[in-house]
Amino acid sequence: MGERGECLRRLAQRPPKDPLPHATTPTHSATPPTRTGIVPWEIVADLFGQPVSEGLLEAAVTGCTTALAETETSIKQGLARAAVVHFDETGMSVEGKSMWLHSASTPQVTHYACHAQRGATAPKAIGILPTFGGRAIHDGFSSYWQ
Repeated sequence: MGERGECLRRLAQRPPKDPLPHATTPTHSATPPTRTGIVPWEIVADLFGQPVSEGLLEAAVTGCTTALAETETSIKQGLARAAVVHFDETGMSVEGKSMWLHSASTPQVTHYACHAQRGATAPKAIGILPTFGGRAIHDGFSSYWQ
């Protein structure tokens, strides 16, 4: 499934009592479930009278990853050609494992990528920064200068 799919699968399996405070994934909204009292997989379980299985979540993430591959490529190419892009990353814990949510954004478009590393390996793997030729707005972390 790859690192991104594995990260999304882990996020999808997070229990409602331990919400992700500010990330948006196919299985989480930007508003933490504890604030709304609504958890997406509980809605599906209530509607269909069946719990959401790990297999269903994995199939959904895999299907979305495949269906959105061209869109993601277009977003990455657009960001790489943009005159100004804001780059940032934030740490998060997924099932006790440290992960990093990397973002690249303009006022028109944003790309999020989950990666196990924060340093130079992540931007290279994500593929936007290495081909970017514009002005990068960032916090000065050393990997942005490489």
